[in-house]
Amino acid sequence: MLRSGDVATAVRGYRGTVLPHSEAPGVVRIRRRLHERVRATVLGSADIGLLLEWGEGLGSDDPEVWTAALRLMGPGSPQHALARMRLAALDDEFGIPAPR
Repeated sequence: MLRSGDVATAVRGYRGTVLPHSEAPGVVRIRRRLHERVRATVLGSADIGLLLEWGEGLGSDDPEVWTAALRLMGPGSPQHALARMRLAALDDEFGIPAPR
């Protein structure tokens, strides 16, 4: 799906990491690469819907996702407030400041 450019379907079809309990080196490598590829594609898409979908799911603790979403939204939108609150919560909870 990613190769064909169908990012939305790829994000919706990606339910989580591959074999999350396996520590086999090959599985760990595939798991990491797939997650990184989906995440990078979402970040590079400039699609606010995808960013919010990812942020509400597997990217909920990812300040870069929320910062990218924030940059694409107008300050008056409800999603803008959501992204600001999520970034503030990440900073409070984990000490993760928003990327600049």
